[in-house]
Parts: sequence; structure tokens; C-alpha cells
Amino acid sequence: MMRTVGFRVTLDVEPGDGVKVARVLNDFERNGSDQYMLPNVVAGKSIGIVVRLDVTPREHDAEVCRVRLGWDVPKRVERASLRAALAALLPRARAAAAAAAADDRPRRQTLCVPLTLPAVPSRDWRALGVNADVREQAYLLLAALAKREAVRALARGDIPRARGLLEKSRLSASSIVATPSIAKELDDLASIEADLERGEVEKVHKRAKQQSWARLSSSSLIPSPFPEGAERGPGGDARLEKVSSPPG
Repeated sequence: MMRTVGFRVTLDVEPGDGVKVARVLNDFERNGSDQYMLPNVVAGKSIGIVVRLDVTPREHDAEVCRVRLGWDVPKRVERASLRAALAALLPRARAAAAAAAADDRPRRQTLCVPLTLPAVPSRDWRALGVNADVREQAYLLLAALAKREAVRALARGDIPRARGLLEKSRLSASSIVATPSIAKELDDLASIEADLERGEVEKVHKRAKQQSWARLSSSSLIPSPFPEGAERGPGGDARLEKVSSPPG
């Protein structure tokens, strides 16, 4: 049975000088403070989020952004245990309420994770390899966006447009290494395309809408890649990995 260890979860991406948040591929709603509203934090599960940043060239190491996570702790969850679990994932994460170590600290908790990157010559940047995990998440989210646009096209009666979006998404996803998640996405797309060819428009509308919503809202949680006690390695708090831009 899954256990919720945090709710009213919010995410802020605070860009540094010369940096712009180009896009968050997930379809999170925003609150009155313009923060992204995430699903509840569930023990043993993680949420795939892809943020694209536009970074101007620079000559020295610089802080690219800060990622700030906020959440409310359920009364039945020991706050110290939750903070320790998150600290295990983000070893250098600085808690906004770090001084509040007493049992009477506020129910609202926050973590702030800085991302600092070295300056890299353009020739070295072009030679960097693509991070497979980031690329996979980007393709999955873009496939979900394509399904959402296909649903809208079907609502307008534009079946050729919907067919083209689904085909383009399938071809894009099939161009990378077939991980289990990508393989499942390809199967889902193939099933939806087959239904569309049979003229089962209502079935396509329902399936594509449900799958798109589940992925973009991250209600479809994935197992955490960092089991309890595992180390993240020498990468530090947060890393910006090079990822090729999927078509679309």
C-alpha cells in the first residue's frame, strides 16, 4: 500500500542571471504564486519532470538556477524522517527551515537545490554525449503532448491531423533506444493508431486523453531510481544533462 508523505507540493525553478525557463514539458497547474503544483509525494516513487532552460554563453562557472520544492507533511508522517529521505536524494540540499530542528517546527517544509555548471567551450559541448534518462523522459512527455493535440484535432473532426500527430510521435519515439517505458509507449501508440484506422474515434479519444493526462500530470508515478541508502555519485545536488531535442 502506497503511503503519502507530502501533499500540497509546489515547485519553483528560479533562473540565474542570463538564464530563462524556456518550457516545463509537464502540464502542471500553477497556484496564485505562479508555482507549479505537483502530485502528492508518495514513498518509494518519483516524478519525472523535464525543464528546458535557455542559457546565455558565459566564461566562468555560474549558478544556472535554483530548484525549490515545498510540501506539507501529513500529521501521521514523522517530519524528520521525510527530510532525511529527501536529503538522501539531494545530499547538499539546503532546507529553508534548517534551523527549525525542534519538534515544533512548521508543518510546511522546503528544500532549495542550486545548480551550478562550469563554462564549457562550444566544441566540447558539441562533443558531450546525450543523457539517456533525460532524453527518455523528454520523448515520453512530448508523446503525451502529441496525444493531447490529437484529441483536440479529433474534437474538431480533423482526423488526418490526429493521424499525423500520432504517426510523428511514434516515429520520434522509435528513433531512440527502446527502454521498457519507450517500448510501452510505442505499444500504446500502435494500439491507438490501429483503433483510429478502424474508425473507432470515440475509443481513440478516450484512450489518448487518459494516457496524455496521466503522463503530463505525473499521476502515473515511476519507481524511484535512488533506492533507500543508494548514493547519487559525484554529480552533486542537481545536474543539467545534455539531451538532443526530439522532433516536434
